[in-house]
Amino acid sequence: EYKSLIEQHKCEKVVVNGTQALRVAKNSASILDEIKNKFNFDLNIVTGETEALYSFKGALSSFNDNNI
Repeated sequence: EYKSLIEQHKCEKVVVNGTQALRVAKNSASILDEIKNKFNFDLNIVTGETEALYSFKGALSSFNDNNI
């Protein structure tokens, strides 16, 4: 479903990140291969620190300057 939306909107760049589940999965390499083969996406497994930063920024994005 996401792939069709990406194609519909002619996205020039798609960033696909994996988090904790892929950091600890014993078969993460095969999952990355499957995603590449099925969707042609290069998936990046982010560090725990980067995952936390993205979560923090996502939470902050719901506030405007008047709410902080």
